[in-house]
Amino acid sequence: MAAAAAFSAVLTTEHALDGVSAASGLEISGGRCWAAGDDSVFLYELDLGLDGVPDSTAIAPRVVKKLRLCASRDVDAASGAVRSEEGIPKKLKPDFEAIAALPFEGETHIAAGLRDAIVLLNPDTGASRAFDGAALFSALRAEPRVTGTAKLNLEAAAVVGGGSHLALFQRGNIPGGHNAVALYALADFEAFLRGQGSGDAAADGAAGVVVTRPPLRYAVVHLLLPPIAERGGGGNAYLAGVSGASTVTVPLPRRDGRASASADAGHAAAAAAAPEGGDGVDADEDGAGEEFLLLSASYEATLNEIDDGPVLGSRVALLPSSRLLALTDNGDVTDDVIDGAAPVPSVDLSDLSALILPPGRGDGGNPEPVLAKVEGIAAVACSCSRGAAGEGVVRVAALAVTDPDGEASAVLQVAVAAPAGLLRGALAAA
Repeated sequence: MAAAAAFSAVLTTEHALDGVSAASGLEISGGRCWAAGDDSVFLYELDLGLDGVPDSTAIAPRVVKKLRLCASRDVDAASGAVRSEEGIPKKLKPDFEAIAALPFEGETHIAAGLRDAIVLLNPDTGASRAFDGAALFSALRAEPRVTGTAKLNLEAAAVVGGGSHLALFQRGNIPGGHNAVALYALADFEAFLRGQGSGDAAADGAAGVVVTRPPLRYAVVHLLLPPIAERGGGGNAYLAGVSGASTVTVPLPRRDGRASASADAGHAAAAAAAPEGGDGVDADEDGAGEEFLLLSASYEATLNEIDDGPVLGSRVALLPSSRLLALTDNGDVTDDVIDGAAPVPSVDLSDLSALILPPGRGDGGNPEPVLAKVEGIAAVACSCSRGAAGEGVVRVAALAVTDPDGEASAVLQVAVAAPAGLLRGALAAA
């Protein structure tokens, strides 16, 4: 009997991302693509070279615009001259990691975490504002349900639930740590930002603005991912650390076998970029699709949050947003949760994820994963096609950015495929 189809993630192509030395976040919003680097003060707009409907070979990423997120701290003490704005030394770098498209005051901004600040940048005007996030980050640092015994290390962010909540992702690749999601009602988060004033303390004071810092309530969920063995049979195992997050609309088949609406115009592209799987299923106009989180996690041979270790691979996962919300009563936070008395719910992503494998190696066995440290991920297209045995197969054409620690960053095209029944089962569990 043939083995049941499983979740897979296969590298299709890899492209150098010239001009970005330490890519750490990726966001696709409104047909535009943005990348952040943790050692740069800029947000980079990328032209992916798609030229219409994308396919598995068309991508040619390049930086077309740089927008300033903050000022550099790498300044000569004597002259005051700025020494670097990109490739900034580790102790002085802004450390942008988590970025997300965030609605604020009626416009879409790209939000980025800057140590103890939150930066919102309007990509149309180039204007950016920094907000004091110390109250938010201090609360998370002191929250063992989020950090365990490790340090706070937020690596990803996404707006979920159709725009109802903001999810912040703690990387849990250190023993004693957690891959945790801190889930905030988006309306509460926006109110928190508005309570910080304009971001200009002098201007706020002159205008008589009272800057408040309301406590932010949040719920916590743990994500469980399988470890990876040390290369060369050393006997050690290392934990996965969530590194990127975005959302994708998945057109799951209806119970009559037809697919719901394709997630976007890239229906054919997703089928072309994924491993072989049969004919496409026509989109059904009545289907709206289901929102899933597209997650990346990376493995390093390190036991602390500071030191980089040899890269052991990266993993891709799909998680229904509704599952995350259902585990937290739609993101509601009770007094028991605030006091830490309630147990932390968890989701095991072992069956809903896979290591990224080299081209042609996603057909079974135990091949070595691609040795790339994925730091951000986003979907270009998603579709559902009919597999060889007639079952539905969901295909996501994903882009991922890598941080190779000292070398040029890269953009990976990753073909993700999952049995529709597997994803529908994950939805049913919600």
